[in-house]
Amino acid sequence: MELVDTTGKPLQQSKTPQEVQEKLESILPKNAEQRKILFKMITDRIEKNRREKMLKGIDTGFNGTFAENIEARKKTDGFSKERGYRLVARIPRDMFYVAQEVYGPDVIKSDDKFKKAFIDDEVGRNCLTVDPKKV
Repeated sequence: MELVDTTGKPLQQSKTPQEVQEKLESILPKNAEQRKILFKMITDRIEKNRREKMLKGIDTGFNGTFAENIEARKKTDGFSKERGYRLVARIPRDMFYVAQEVYGPDVIKSDDKFKKAFIDDEVGRNCLTVDPKKV
């Protein structure tokens, strides 16, 4: 497990991962009900941060990736000049992580799972660089 800061970058630390793990275990509530509450609060906070990034707006969300994808849809069908490959989506890391958690680790390889995550889903569609009807 890699520790990260609030931006997702690796945490710069003076302690070893083992020391950090031991410290976290020492402050972990001993009561099972309190642990559930703590884990729920942490999970809710992570989800809130993810949603805030996603809902910042098309222009600023995920550093403008959504806006760039929408522009790409207007200009191209995604194929290279040689028509040898096709760029169908640019997916921000946070969105990819959530898609993997919801649809499975093969969300990119499985046509059915990709369709559910990035074509049928309204927010996921913002990751597409081509017309969703032509994927």
